[in-house]
Amino acid sequence: MGGATISFLNLIRGMAAQGCRIIVVHPKPNPGEETLMEELRRLGCKCVCLNVATSYRIMGKSKIKYWIKPLYVMARRWWFYRQLLKVAKQERPNIIHTNTGVVHDGFRVAKKMGIPHVWHLREYQDIDFKMQPLPSMEQFRQTLRQSHTVCITKDIQRHFGLTDCINSTVIYNPAMSETDVQDALHDQDYFLVANRISREKGIDIIISTFAKICDVNKTYSLKIAGFGNPEYVAKLKTMCTELGIARRVEFLGYTNDVRALMLHAKALVVASYNEGFGRMTAEANMMGLPVIGRNTAGTLEILSQTSGGILFATKDELIHAMQELAAMPPTKVQGMMLYPQSKAMELFSNEQHISEMTILYNKINGGGTQCNLMCTFLQAA
Repeated sequence: MGGATISFLNLIRGMAAQGCRIIVVHPKPNPGEETLMEELRRLGCKCVCLNVATSYRIMGKSKIKYWIKPLYVMARRWWFYRQLLKVAKQERPNIIHTNTGVVHDGFRVAKKMGIPHVWHLREYQDIDFKMQPLPSMEQFRQTLRQSHTVCITKDIQRHFGLTDCINSTVIYNPAMSETDVQDALHDQDYFLVANRISREKGIDIIISTFAKICDVNKTYSLKIAGFGNPEYVAKLKTMCTELGIARRVEFLGYTNDVRALMLHAKALVVASYNEGFGRMTAEANMMGLPVIGRNTAGTLEILSQTSGGILFATKDELIHAMQELAAMPPTKVQGMMLYPQSKAMELFSNEQHISEMTILYNKINGGGTQCNLMCTFLQAA
């Protein structure tokens, strides 16, 4: 249940509420992911489990699977295409919506049947997850221009060369509903990290920087909420022990209620190197919580729009930002965040997202009010 998955659910929830008939094609759930399928069915979706085939390879890893054994890859993709085509012929959707850039066969089926296709680009692929689209990034960029595309930031749109494409739209991911917003209190001495625990999120940089804060500040703690590879989490915990801050850093694991943690934090810290969007950044700003964020990608774009935090590029800048906010009384932080909060509400609410997606679907669907939507869905890597 990472940010991309939650954004996908919010989209489905909003379209279902408007009477859209939705068929979701998904791979076999991993252990613990069955609740996602249950939620989709509760929303009235028809769920179809197929052996979803992806169209990428990991850069830097062995090419044997993709180049020495090309028949394996071709056979798997051919089988998925045939099964997806069969489902599409049975369901006759008005639109096929592929929820991730790494699945290509939704586009192929839509083209075969003469159905409009929407590609929802939620990741850079190469610079964030080291994925190389097959057969190449350049060919994938050309293929995207034959589809409608929804890019979750202007920077992702630029990355795929779609800035000048008439069928490409930037629609930010939704953070939360306007009715769910609570104003952050900034009343407890801790910084919050809330994302997947992996190397590209830069959490090791946050920990080593926080150790410097601990040298001069004896009250602050660091709370890390999120799931991740157990071996990598263990390495981070060992790092905390070696730095002498194990008692000041809390690994909370996955939580369904990040907002409760945001409510009392002094700031959210986001050190991801190439964040596609940054749902937590948008959500924090909607609650009036400042974000200390790396000066790149989606984090840069969000904070540039809202002015809702402090951007950093170096460890020294991160230390300075954490010290600056730690020294601020809650009332000053609340005053500083009044405009950023209102701007974030305007840009990143569920209501705004569904409004923009509805306009897009109606435009693609020729202005019709009824829409049968088939989503090919794969949880983001």
